[in-house]
Amino acid sequence: MTTLDDFVPLRRPRTGLPLVIWQMAATYVLLVVLGVLILSGLVKSYDGGLSILFWAFALSVSPTLTLVVTELPGLHLRLVPRARHWWAQHWWIGVVGTLAGLALIGFSYLFNHLDTGVVDGEYYAEDVPDGWLMLAGWLAVAFFASHTVFPPRRKHASSAT
Repeated sequence: MTTLDDFVPLRRPRTGLPLVIWQMAATYVLLVVLGVLILSGLVKSYDGGLSILFWAFALSVSPTLTLVVTELPGLHLRLVPRARHWWAQHWWIGVVGTLAGLALIGFSYLFNHLDTGVVDGEYYAEDVPDGWLMLAGWLAVAFFASHTVFPPRRKHASSAT
């Protein structure tokens, strides 16, 4: 009769999937927070409950679509060993890219332009952030935050004995 001790446990390959899922979730939360900040800066009027439903829909769908779009170009960074090794050795690029994306979003508010017009017979004039800078920053944050790897661990000289 065979017992559980007779079976040799199979070693599963380490794919790093939980880290990838954690990183995607953290990037999603970051994009939702950025989306709330962007919407609160852009939206000047409140139209009732329907606008809250639209905002909730936009804040759940736009980060999801952005992550799908930015994961596809960076898929080789996770699947190709040579590219993965290079990306892990140059981990600081992801940190700098994420910070640059946040800076682009901030600069979009600094380099705004005046939008004027007439709605329902009323004249309006408001400062609108630069949309292209904001889009570039949004995509940069999504790409680099979801593909940033942590620096490789180094062994100390004292532990090499």
